Order: sequence, then structure tokens, then C-alpha cells
Amino acid sequence: MIRKVIDGTGAGFVGGNPSPDGKYFAFVDWSTYPNDIVIKEIGTKKEIHLKNQTDLNYEGDTGDPYFPIWSPDSKKIAYTWENEDENFYELRVIEIDNSEPDVLIRVSYREGWVQAEDWSPDGQHILVQLTKNGQDQIGLISIKDGSFKQLKEFDGSNPASVRFSPDGHHIAYDFSPNKETTNNDIYILSIDGKRESKLTSHPSHDYLLDWTPSGMEILFASDRTGTSDMWSISLDGGTPQEKLKLIKKNVGLIMPLGSTNIGSLYFSTPGSWWDIYTVTIDPETGKVTTPPMEVPLPYQGYNRRPTWSPNGKYLVYVSDLGELRRPNILSIYTKETGSSKELIQKETYIIPRWFPDSQSILVNQTDVIKIATGEITPFIKLEQDAGVYSLNISSDKKYIYYTIRDKNWKIHSIIRRNLESEEENELYRTNDANLTMALSPDGMKLAVMSLHNKDTRILKILSTMDSSEKIIYTYKHKEFGYKSIAWSPDGKYIYFSERTGSEEKRPDELCRIPATGGDIENLGVNMHLFTDISIHPDGRLITFASFVGLEKPGRVWVMENFLPATK
Repeated sequence: MIRKVIDGTGAGFVGGNPSPDGKYFAFVDWSTYPNDIVIKEIGTKKEIHLKNQTDLNYEGDTGDPYFPIWSPDSKKIAYTWENEDENFYELRVIEIDNSEPDVLIRVSYREGWVQAEDWSPDGQHILVQLTKNGQDQIGLISIKDGSFKQLKEFDGSNPASVRFSPDGHHIAYDFSPNKETTNNDIYILSIDGKRESKLTSHPSHDYLLDWTPSGMEILFASDRTGTSDMWSISLDGGTPQEKLKLIKKNVGLIMPLGSTNIGSLYFSTPGSWWDIYTVTIDPETGKVTTPPMEVPLPYQGYNRRPTWSPNGKYLVYVSDLGELRRPNILSIYTKETGSSKELIQKETYIIPRWFPDSQSILVNQTDVIKIATGEITPFIKLEQDAGVYSLNISSDKKYIYYTIRDKNWKIHSIIRRNLESEEENELYRTNDANLTMALSPDGMKLAVMSLHNKDTRILKILSTMDSSEKIIYTYKHKEFGYKSIAWSPDGKYIYFSERTGSEEKRPDELCRIPATGGDIENLGVNMHLFTDISIHPDGRLITFASFVGLEKPGRVWVMENFLPATK
């Protein structure tokens, strides 16, 4: 039997974890700001909120919780904490009856990430994925003193899920042995890290669900038959004993969230992330003539980064499908026909930029792709490519402008590079965070947006000739994140989004301001989290991506009484 537990409060798959005794389900509430951890009592409407600003923080710090995991006795929760002020992650543990968390380990933004995957059956250690100094690894963190014991390192990628066996002697995980694909196989590893066995080896995608309560079988999902089905494999002392057993057909794409002591499996199904919209305005008055309308594209709910070609015929965009365990897709939408054409698929993040001829696209600062043939050629390599972002190409194709950050993410710079001589000049340097920029149509100016002193957004105009600068607008905005900005095709206005109303509802308003400075114009377009603003060359059609996860959330389900009777 499968029944719904909750509707999510955010995009994509819903994170969370059931308590082993089956009484509660813990998850992060993304509909509030700051975000709380909510403990929902299964079978009732009762909820306990572990408050972000009182229960979850340590000594009054500010941040966000992620990935709550219950202890075996169902009395404690481990979670990742992201500190917004000091830029670090911590693994914390909180007792449900005690509102003061313990901090076990800290990892800076620059070093990596830490996330609890499971607790040891005796409750003395937490099984974690830890990335530090670029090295992915899994290991155990002691509840008593926070010490870390490495079990295994991974080269270039990390497991999707890691789970303790009920007897605590092994861990199971799924991992892709081939860097060219996202398809995983299932492995088990002895708790001393010395003995590893590969349980599945198939070109399909196999991913771990959990152990059965007896510890004699591992449950996993696989698309080896053409549908995503649930399978099991029997074990004896870590050694596979029988051929695979089909448990349930066509379970769909699910994310495992953990099991109870009696074997009820909790999982989530994905909601939406981003959709692309267009709105039409009168460029002279700023009045909206056609309200926002979603662009009909494949992979609805996962599309973003729209950018109009200089000739206005094409819209390039990206379908971010990593959440669905699929490669990301770069596509072209033709305005005249309304048709879409896939260009390339990549496992990595895709950031497209048009060349002035409207026939080629720069992808991730490294490759040039011709839209007619799909031919890919390398682009000039930047020495600082590890920290490059927000790249712009001048209309005469003589210069590229890009932003870089130092290894500590403290200093941000804007660099101009002459594509013929390869000479580089630093035009601007700042300690502000979230630096983004947009090049004016004539190439003479840059619009620059940044977060100053953690609470103020600053919009300024920077000359590309002499680096002189002029602040044209400031507003209070404490939330960390990059803001999208765009020039009108005639160079008269800067378009951007500004947060309005309460922080809890998070509405954004599409605004514009004269490039010379002056009064801000609110265009009356109110949506969640505007990003990737692009203005069509006609100046009338404004295209952007909007976060739709709050309106189309994922869901949590529980599968009960599905395991075959044990012999």
C-alpha cells in the first residue's frame, strides 16, 4: 500500500526522514523564512516546529538547516547547518526535548560540504558524506567528540545515498563508476573500510533505496527493464546469494528518505523548480501590455537561463535535469515556429552566452557550439577559469568581460580580456558579495549589482573605458544570492528584480531604472525569484525564469506492507 504523507514546501524532491519508531516525519519547511525543521506526527495534524532562530542556531548565529536525520532511538535529529554570516557548514545534533544543538564538525564554503546520511545502530556515530579541500569521502563522525573516521574516498563524484546495515557491520551506497554517465551501481563496504563488494553491474541506472529490517536484503530501484522498478538482492555476510528479485513494478522516479523499524519505506516524488516566462511591455512607458505567460517548452518545471539571440530569432535555454538524475540539456527555441531543438547534453552546469552573429553560443566559458550543425570547438582558456562567472561578450567580438573571485570568496573582480592580443585588465575590485554584471549594448558601460555589508544591494554603472563608477540605486536586501540584471536594447534602462512585501512570501517585483540614474519604475510584475532576465531586441518582450517550487511542490509518500514474507 502507498499513501501520501505530506505535500512539500519547496521544489524538486522533498528532503526529510521518518523516525525509526514510525511516529514522526522530520523535514525542512521552505515556505517560511528563516526555514524551520518541522516534526510531523504521522496520522495526526500535529506539528512541532524546531525554530530556526531559537532552537536550531548555536549561540545566536543565522543560517539554514538541511537534511534532518533521526537517531535510532527517535529522540535526536542530526542536520546540516549553513551559516550565512561566516560562510561555513556544520553538522549539528539536537535533542527533541532540548533546544540547544551540539556542533560536531565545521567545513568552510571554500573546503566543501558535510551531510548526515544515517546513524549507526548504536547511536554513537553519524554516517556522513564529507567534502573537504575538493576531496569527496564517506565516513563516521563520533557523537561523543566529533572526531572523523574516513571509510572511503571518491574521485570526482560522490554517492547519491549511503545507509547503515541494521547490524552495523556494513554500509550500502550507490555510485557511478564511470564519470561519463550518471548511471549508478550498488556497493557494500565493511564498516572498517577494508572489504568492498559491487552488487550490481549493469548499464542501467541502479540506485539504493534501503536495507530490509532483517539486514538480509538490499532494496534498490533500476530502469533496466525500461521502467523504474523496485528490486532486491539477498546477502549473507555481505556476499550476494541469489539472483535479483523484482519487488514492485513501475515505482517511478523516487528519492528514498529512509525506513522505519518495521520496513515502511518513505520516499518523495519531484515537484517543479523553474519555468520560463515572457511579459510584454511598452518600452516607452514601462506599462505591461501582456501579462506573464509561460513559454511552452519540453521538461516543464526544469527550464531556466533563457537568453535571446542578438537577432531576436532564437531563445537559448537550459533544462536543469540533475534532480531527475539526467544530464542537463542546452536547447534552442525558435520564436517564429515555437519549436525547440536540443543542442547538447552535459552532466555539468550549463551557462550559455550568445556570440554577436547569433549563430554560435559560448558554453561555460570553454566551448563554442554552432547552432546549425552542433559542431563544438574549444574557446580561449582563461587562467582564472575556476572562479569565472557572469561572462559577457562585446558586440564587436573584440572583448570579453567576466567576474572572478579569489579562493576565499572574499574579493571579487571584473576583468576585460582582449580576444586578439589576450591582454587582460582588471576594471573593478570589491569586497561586496554576489557580484553580477551586464554589458551595455554599445559596450561602453557595465551595470554592476552587488550585496554590500550583508544587507544592502548596490546598483552602479562602471565605465569600460576609464573604470569610473556611479551608484544609481541602493535598497535593503539581506538575503544572500545573485540578482539578475539586463540592459534595454536602446541602453536607456537597467532591468532587475527587487524583493517586496514580507520575507515569508518572497515576492519579487520586476523593476527598471534609467541608466543615468533617477526614479525606479515598478512594472507591476510580481513573481517568485526572478532570474536570468533577458530583453528581446525589440525592447518589448522580456523573458525570465521564475521559481515555481512553492506552487508545484514535491510530495512525500510511504510504502507499507510491500515486502514478501520472510521464510
